[in-house]
Amino acid sequence: MQSRKQQALAIAFYFLGAISLIIGLFFSSFLLSAGTILLTFPTFLNWKKKYTPIVFLLSVPFLSVLFSSLIQNALISNYLLLKFSFVLFALFACRKHELEYSLARWIYLLLILVVTSINISSIINYLYHFEQINNSLLRSKSIPILAKIEHIYFGLISCSVSLSLFYFLFLNQKQQFLLNRKTLSIFFVINILSIHILSSRTGLVVLYVGLASMLLIYLIKRPNKIVKRSILALILLPILSFFVLPSFQNKMYNSIEDLDSLINRKDINHKSMAQRVESWRAAYWCISKKPIRGYTKVEEREAMAKGYQGSKSKLFVQNRLDIHTQYLAEPFFRGAFGLILFIFFVVYWVSSLSKSPLAIANLIGLSFSMVLEPLLERQLGFVIFLYLPLLLWRIENVEYEND
Repeated sequence: MQSRKQQALAIAFYFLGAISLIIGLFFSSFLLSAGTILLTFPTFLNWKKKYTPIVFLLSVPFLSVLFSSLIQNALISNYLLLKFSFVLFALFACRKHELEYSLARWIYLLLILVVTSINISSIINYLYHFEQINNSLLRSKSIPILAKIEHIYFGLISCSVSLSLFYFLFLNQKQQFLLNRKTLSIFFVINILSIHILSSRTGLVVLYVGLASMLLIYLIKRPNKIVKRSILALILLPILSFFVLPSFQNKMYNSIEDLDSLINRKDINHKSMAQRVESWRAAYWCISKKPIRGYTKVEEREAMAKGYQGSKSKLFVQNRLDIHTQYLAEPFFRGAFGLILFIFFVVYWVSSLSKSPLAIANLIGLSFSMVLEPLLERQLGFVIFLYLPLLLWRIENVEYEND
């Protein structure tokens, strides 16, 4: 049992860590790192033997990087430090049942407020520069986000917020989420509209995959009129957005143009989706040459250059991307063994949050996004993939409040 002093300290560290993490997501990588460290302190305040296997299992991706680095005799401190984030997360996640339910809700409410504020200010900026930004969308550019975060990653966070608002507004009306239904509705409309205006195509895909996954879970387990109406709304929403929102329309035209360039072998330079596909082909060519050992971070650029040549890519050198999918980054950097460990980690992580349809839907959407973005090769992506679903799991699972 924890003493009152330990409980108070744990709550203080959770609160300070969460505030640092949320502000860091949008404005400071230093605060992002500080937040992940502060969130581990409660575990050390009350360490239990049962935490050891959990920490080990959640640290598997870091251990695979360390193992492959030792085999390749290429220890890169910055890259190892990035992957050490898995260990920090493991130290936080092993106490996920003990995170105060009410505290988790307040933390997530802060995230909703920050995301909504950035969305509103970014939309105002977009409307002020309407024609200029809309024309840039046709050239695969993005709408500026008024925060120090890439638009793709901001879109993923916005999706998480929108999924949670949709869940508490329509699917889980019995559980209160600090706000009344009218306020929840206002936040939901603002965020769902913002995603369709501001988000990248990756963010939109994650939103629809997440919503479809959540509704499918409920259609199987608890079918009712609200679920069936929500499925109809999910089908109509992109159609309506296409005819009402110019930015969404431009993204769709851009996607059609990308696909046409790929299928009919036209010029694929300056086509973001086509560039991704070419990077996949180059990475696959590299992996086929060294499937067991993989490549070091130092070798990445040279190996990918050979991969583009080997795959006979038509991309100009200046338009060639690095590995642009997590599922190829794993075997590329860590070989077949690393890929197996990565799959094991994802399966374990999904199964550990399986009681929460909200967290699972978010994880499925984010897992799909890793086809398009190597999330776990960036600290920001790492936090989005691991910390946000865990927070969603906690705010949904009231029954653990007194653990």
